[in-house]
Parts: sequence; C-alpha cells; structure tokens
Amino acid sequence: MGITTPEEFLQAIGRGAVDKVKVETWDGLFRLQGQQMKAAGLAPKERKYVLWALEKFRQGENPKEFVIPPKPKKTIRGWGPKIQNGKKIR
Repeated sequence: MGITTPEEFLQAIGRGAVDKVKVETWDGLFRLQGQQMKAAGLAPKERKYVLWALEKFRQGENPKEFVIPPKPKKTIRGWGPKIQNGKKIR
C-alpha cells in the first residue's frame, strides 16, 4: 500500500482531510472520534467520510481503490424545469 504515516493516509483519501484533521500518530488517528472532528470544524459529511475511510483502511483495503471523489455542484437550480442552467424557460 505504501502508506506509512497518518498524514499520507489523509492525503490519500483526499477532500482536504490533511488540512483539517491534525494527528501525529496512528494511535491518535485510530482513536479519533466524531466529537473531536466536530470541534476541529469538519462538516458532518466530511466526518462521515474520514471515519468511513479509516474503517476501510483498518480492514486492509487500499485507499486508491475505495476513495470516492466529492460530488460536483449542481447546474440546475431554482424551481425545477422553470429555470435551467440559470435561464428562465417559461
């Protein structure tokens, strides 16, 4: 797998986790709880993703195989079919 430090793991899972989660040891990373991440300022989706990825890593999976990129922003906004791509169609 090639991951030897917690920082490398956080870098491998992406989504800016390396900037938001500050741990120095593997023990500190494995003991990390949702409440501590909430205090660090992570949103609920980010906390769930980090904990999910950490559990997958514990089970021996390679982060390159299970990493999910974040969803792109929506392009259709507003009241459904009345407004598409920022233009009023009716």
